[in-house]
Amino acid sequence: VYDGKGKSGGTGQTKEEHAAELYERATTEEGQGNFESALMLFSGAARAHARPRYMRRAATCAIKAGKLDEAESWARQALDLRREDPSYYRVMADVLRASDRLDEAFEVLSEAAEIRTENDALASEVLSDLDRVKAALGRSD
Repeated sequence: VYDGKGKSGGTGQTKEEHAAELYERATTEEGQGNFESALMLFSGAARAHARPRYMRRAATCAIKAGKLDEAESWARQALDLRREDPSYYRVMADVLRASDRLDEAFEVLSEAAEIRTENDALASEVLSDLDRVKAALGRSD
């Protein structure tokens, strides 16, 4: 366990190394369908080292575990750190859609669609997500 002084008790790990180890264990658990234990590990990694990708992964895993409040918390934290990256908006929208908050998901995806990105695939995915939410809302705008 990380002791808060830069090293983990007895292992010589930094908090970043400890977080990376938790993250790797979490990906294995998630891959095996153990979403609750994976979520605990992803959350631990994000708390040990506040990397947006750890938070984003905790959010997506929390959706799979049916813990939508926790998913929203992690998604918001990640998005606050990565406002320039549309992929973080997509995760927030995924949480909102899972919570049946389609109007909010529409707003989040609309914001994401306004962000310039060099990643054409990501831009296309955002627009596709936006179209799906529009259809679910019965909008044609």
